[in-house]
Amino acid sequence: MRLFDSLPVKNISRRPFRSSALILLSFLLCFLITGGSLIIYGLQSGLHSLQSRLGADLMVVPYEATTKADIGNIVLQGNTGYFYMDKKKLEEIRNLEGVGKISAQFFLASCSASCCSTKVQIIGIDPQTDFTIQPWIEKSYGKNPAYLEILVGNSLNAFAGDTMTFYGTKVKVAGKLAKTGTYLDTSVFCGPDTIR
Repeated sequence: MRLFDSLPVKNISRRPFRSSALILLSFLLCFLITGGSLIIYGLQSGLHSLQSRLGADLMVVPYEATTKADIGNIVLQGNTGYFYMDKKKLEEIRNLEGVGKISAQFFLASCSASCCSTKVQIIGIDPQTDFTIQPWIEKSYGKNPAYLEILVGNSLNAFAGDTMTFYGTKVKVAGKLAKTGTYLDTSVFCGPDTIR
């Protein structure tokens, strides 16, 4: 039996419009399924990365923060805000029902630095308790900065080994962190002893 005399080939050749439409539809469905799967995977990966990197469910700020700044811009858009809370409040919050983890962060008012055309915000974290910035640091750098060492956000023009001066104190750049697309890319991170 010859290949071109078979029933399927005859069926396809007798109805070329229908056959072409079915082949085109098959390719389109394959493309949509593959493309949709890739988009879903990308979104899930991005959400997982964001959740593990910046995983706090709740941000507690003093009342003054709600009157001085638009909290939505600070939290959702990553804009900087300056407000302070008494350290005694930490224990009160820790003792609230439903609170699983708590970590204080110290956001020092941004200042101009020689590395950058924009202002830099200095963020002090406690590596022992932090669960929002720490996973990002571990993934990007692998360890915590030592005393008078800092980690810089991805958008800053500073690299490992550089020396920077903030408020008259020289600090060494220990490493550069992965890009987040938020204000963290133009921030500097250090331990609690360095920020004091």
